[in-house]
Amino acid sequence: MYMEALYHLPLSLWAIPAIVRDDPKVPLHLLVFACQAGLTTLTCVADYMSWSSFSGQEKLNLGGLYVPYLVLAVFMGVDMFGRLDSALGGKRLVAEKKRA
Repeated sequence: MYMEALYHLPLSLWAIPAIVRDDPKVPLHLLVFACQAGLTTLTCVADYMSWSSFSGQEKLNLGGLYVPYLVLAVFMGVDMFGRLDSALGGKRLVAEKKRA
């Protein structure tokens, strides 16, 4: 709850206009967001899967809520990592060419 209030909400308010204006810091912030959201969602999935008082169907219903959010977080994390890798890799190549 604290992470949502102190990190996710302010980041979301910043990120929406930042995406529109193509701010170069967006991939870094969204990578952190995706890692945190994915980890906490995966923790929730692991927790409810261990509940013996819930039937398989009830767990499947919970999965319908949690798993798409987990997939979105993983996709966002992989995408942002790729964007950062490309951006940093390109700068490394430029620095190497200048030294040569």
